[in-house]
Amino acid sequence: MSARRRFRAPTAAPGQLKAKWGTVEGLTDIQYCWGANGASKPDARILCAALEECDVYEGRTLAQELERRGYDLTTLVFSIKQAAP
Repeated sequence: MSARRRFRAPTAAPGQLKAKWGTVEGLTDIQYCWGANGASKPDARILCAALEECDVYEGRTLAQELERRGYDLTTLVFSIKQAAP
C-alpha cells in the first residue's frame, strides 16, 4: 500500500515566479504563481506558455515530452527571481 501524497497550492516570494505541481480549487496540475514587487500574472503566463503550450519536439510541449521520457511531473519545481536593480 502506497502513501497518499498531498499537494498544496504553491506560493512565491516577492519578485519571484514559480511553477510547481500543486492543487488549487480541486485541480491538481502544474500551478503557476508570482510574488508581488514586480513579478506579475503576465510573467507567469510566459512561463506557462513555455512549459505547456509551445511545441518543442515533434508537436509535443516541454511538459508532454518530459513526461514521455519518463520524468515525474509531480516533482516539478521551477523558480526564478528578478535581478536586483
